Amino acid sequence: MLTTVGDPEAILPTDQLAFPKWIGGYAVPLDGAVPGAPRDSDGRLANWLAGAEAVATRPHGYTFGSVPTVDQLPSLVAELQGAEDWTRQ
Repeated sequence: MLTTVGDPEAILPTDQLAFPKWIGGYAVPLDGAVPGAPRDSDGRLANWLAGAEAVATRPHGYTFGSVPTVDQLPSLVAELQGAEDWTRQ
């Protein structure tokens, strides 16, 4: 998952932070105010996000969904958690 505002590790509850890691994913902030965050130097990611503050992708690289504001990120992650039986992955 990517966020353009804030750090997903500060936004998501602990049980949701463990989920992306459990399925082999990452929570990456693209917010320049977050120490150590990568930079979107050419603006491609910001353009791809098209105004969304957060996006979740599935482990195989397909976009699962996006939300206009980061405060909706926990709901998006909960939806991803319930999308399929992750124990069979």
